[in-house]
Amino acid sequence: GFKTALITGSGVGLIAEQVRQDLGLDYALGPDLEVDPHTARLTGRLGGNTWSDWLSEFHKLDMIRLVADREGIALRDVHIVGDYPMSRTALREFGPRIFFNAVRHKHLVKVLHLIGFSHVDIDSIEQRITSSPKD
Repeated sequence: GFKTALITGSGVGLIAEQVRQDLGLDYALGPDLEVDPHTARLTGRLGGNTWSDWLSEFHKLDMIRLVADREGIALRDVHIVGDYPMSRTALREFGPRIFFNAVRHKHLVKVLHLIGFSHVDIDSIEQRITSSPKD
């Protein structure tokens, strides 16, 4: 088996959580939008950690380490898919890294093949996504 996590610095935690639910992922981690405590309205800024903290590769790698530790997964067995080249830390510490350029490739199907999914597995995932009711 395997566990899946979406860790984003360019998205918002609420959206990442919806993607997690829609795709059946195990984890979704991302910054939340800040809410003004006096008006209870969104400010348009990210709350909690600063934007630069979330964009920091080191912060993302820490999140990956925490998920792996919680799930009892050896770091060499963690596959990282991202849209940026990995640092030397990620190259030394984690298993296979897959650079995914969403501008060139619009679908993650190629990544699923790289990590071992068969055509039958992918068809099943696509069926589940397209047949699930949307709110």
